[in-house]
This record gives sequence, structure tokens and C-alpha cells, in this order.
Amino acid sequence: MKTLLRLFFFVACISILAACDKSDKFFDYSSDYSSTNATLKCAPFNSHVILVAPNGTDDTYNLQQAFERAKAAGSGSVVKLVKGEYHLGFIEIREFSGAFIGAGKGKTIITANKGLATGDISSIGELPVLIKFVGGDITILDMTIQTPEGYCGINDDLYGLLLFSDYNVQYESKKSYIKGSVDNVEFIGHLGGYGGWYNCYYGILATHDNNTGSKFSNIDMTVINCTFNTLGWGINMTLINKGRLITGARDRGNIFTNCYEGASFWCNIDNVEISITGNTFNIPPWSYGSDVDNGWPLYSALELQTKAPLVNIEGNIYNKTGGEMTWEVSANWVHDYQNSIHPEVNLPMLMSIRNNLLNLDQTAMGMTLISTKNVVVSNNKFTGNGYYGIYAFVGCQCGSFSENGRIIGNNFHQANFSMAAVYLDATTKNWIVAGNFGGSIENDGINNVIRGMNVVSGIAKQSLLKSAGIGSLNLGPSRRKGLTPGSY
Repeated sequence: MKTLLRLFFFVACISILAACDKSDKFFDYSSDYSSTNATLKCAPFNSHVILVAPNGTDDTYNLQQAFERAKAAGSGSVVKLVKGEYHLGFIEIREFSGAFIGAGKGKTIITANKGLATGDISSIGELPVLIKFVGGDITILDMTIQTPEGYCGINDDLYGLLLFSDYNVQYESKKSYIKGSVDNVEFIGHLGGYGGWYNCYYGILATHDNNTGSKFSNIDMTVINCTFNTLGWGINMTLINKGRLITGARDRGNIFTNCYEGASFWCNIDNVEISITGNTFNIPPWSYGSDVDNGWPLYSALELQTKAPLVNIEGNIYNKTGGEMTWEVSANWVHDYQNSIHPEVNLPMLMSIRNNLLNLDQTAMGMTLISTKNVVVSNNKFTGNGYYGIYAFVGCQCGSFSENGRIIGNNFHQANFSMAAVYLDATTKNWIVAGNFGGSIENDGINNVIRGMNVVSGIAKQSLLKSAGIGSLNLGPSRRKGLTPGSY
């Protein structure tokens, strides 16, 4: 079972920076503050700017106080970090509406302290994340947020670098809502944490901050023009009932490198729009690029959908390397679990997957489509080598079908697949596969219409699975990390 587990560019010219006393911990600065906020869909910035300079030791208290002063100055205030490295422990900011900006990637650097008391945070039922925002309307721009090498926490790894939530164990936001925008921020983790895995599981989290909470969240989240390197998950947006979740934009996509999963969206049940656009996923073995998972067993019973989620996956580049023969190793993973266990609701994800480039190097799957209905997969291009380009099936023993999909106008000509470019297994029904260029198809489904592709037998597949010892879904040992059903 698969585990749970950026819109605006800000330009500021402040001449006082050159003359400021480096010994000052922070100070208020109010004057004309130019910005290009005409296109920013968040609270407008006012003229109140609080500058914070690093003190060389621990900047946690100074930064927390800067946010409190910014909140007191009113909506649209700016907390500005100058060039330098800031050392930070856990910090939580409630109901901040304004901007948090640096001098640029690699210029303003926030580094998590070592020896963080992660267990103390976990013991009260919250997630040990370095920087937390609860409620408000926040824009974060132009900085690097990273872990040090080695262990961050005491007896456990740092859970995340940045969290946006509408409630936690101690506090619920005034509007039961939060809006976040992250633009031109670099997130860096390291290998070598406890258990030899990543020393930080998540770069950005958008979810509630309550390990026992069952109420879904209301979050609007945009992440553009950011980079994520060596993290368990680059972005995870989970347990959201209402929200617009944007990862990347045309010409302003994010880059994910050496992450177990790049961008993941889990158990987002109702009134949710998800856009994954213009990103580049550099995916190591046993890892994923994007992952959209609408529900899973322990949470799907909490709420039934009243509106179909909208999902658009477009214009991304997936560079996927290696991986064993298992359904889980996939550049783009989609699972509409709600659709399979509650077919009577009949509100499958309205999903379009188009104009993506999948560069595969000895990997198992390009796209894995599980329990989908009416999905449209069009004009994608596949290159390289793998077992399958597109694999469609139902991921549970519930007698349902993956139905009415459309695989149209895709280009498989520059790819070589040891099994087939497309596989529709016995749990598929009423699919149309037409207008594709190159490649073969294995079709074991019902009433599927195939045009213009060479149909091949499934005998070779069964032999390969038997030799690999795979008779059912193998979800891999590395999915043990993250938001597990037992702890979240």
C-alpha cells in the first residue's frame, strides 16, 4: 500500500543596507518600498520593512521578534533578510500577512541548527518542521533554506524545512485558512540522516500540523521557480479539502533533484485544483517525479467527495534513471483511490496529462495510472529505455475498473520498451488509444479500442514477473518514510 506519507517577483533597492551597523540584530525601516506586486495574488505590501541581519550564532529569537513587529505594523509588512547565513531553530508564526524575503538564492541562507529537539515537537502531536506559518497570507522570496550535513535532530531527523498550515494542536487560524506563495527559494537537504536516509523528509509541506487531527485543511499554495535537492519529498500538499495547489508555471517551473519524490499530493478529497506545470524532475532509482494520490484506505472513509478534483499535469520534464521491475518505480504516478472504493459517488479526478517529456534510462514505468476514469493522456513524448511507457490498472481488489481513458497523440518513436509502450491490464475498460506515434500496446482489458499501434501478447510479461518474484503490487521498502497512516 502506497504510504501517506511560488505569484510574484519582488524587487527592492534599499540604500541603507550599505550603511547599516552590522552589530544591529534587527531594526525597523519604513519608507517608500518599490515592488512589482501588480501580479501578486496575495496581500499587498505596505511601506513597513523590518530588516534582520545575522548575528553569527543563533537567529531564532531575532527572527521571531521581527515577525511579531511586522504583524503589529499591519498587513503587507515585509521581513527582509540581508545577505549572510542565519542559524535557526524551530520557529512558528501565526496570522502573518506579508512578505518574507532575502537577497537571493545562495546569498541569504537559512541553515537549521544541529541538535534540534525534534522529539519535543512530536510529543505534543505536531510536526518537527523548522519554519511554520499558521494562518495568514505569506509570500516567501529569494533565499536558500537548508539543513547542515549529518543529523539535525536528537534521535530523529528534521521532518521539514517549511510548513503552511491552517491549524495545529495549539491554535486554529482565524479564518480556518492559509495562503502561501514561494518563489525563487532553494531547499537543500543531505543524505546521512538516521537510518542512512535523508536528514530532512520534506522541503515544503502544506497540511494541518496535528498528528491526530482528522479535519481536512483549507489551503491555497503556489510554488514556482524553486529548487529542491536531496530531500525525501520536495513538496507535499496533503489532507486538503479546499484549495488551489500550484506547483510550477510555464517558464517558471521548479527543479527537483535527488528527491525520493519531487511533488506529491495526497488525500486531497474535495474542491481541490492541482496544477503541476513546467517543472523538471531529475529522479534517481527507486524514486518518483510527481505523485497524485486521491485518498487511501485509512482516510477515505472520513469524507465523501461532493465535487471532482481538477488535476492538470503539463509541460514537465521527467528524467528518470534506473529502478527495479516494480509498478511503483514511475516518473509520474497517479492513483484515484476514492474512485475505486466509492464508485457510487462517481466523481473521479478530472485529469489531463499532456505535453510532458519523459526521458527514461533503464527504468520500469514512465506513467502509472491507477483506478482512473476519463483521464486524458495526450501529446507526451517518451525517449530512452524502460519496461512500459504508460501502465493503466486498478490498484485494489474491489471489482472496479479503470475506465474511459484516452491515450491520444503521444510520441513513443524515440523510446524502446522491453514490454510495451502502453499496457492496459485486465481491469481496464472502454479506453481509446489512437493517433500515437511508434510503440506497441499490450491490451488485456475489456472493450478497449486500439488504433495505429502494434498489439503484443502478455506472455513475455508474465514470464518476467515470475522470474522477478512479483505477483502483486510491490510498493518498495523506501516508502516507509513520511506521513504514515499510523502517525498522521
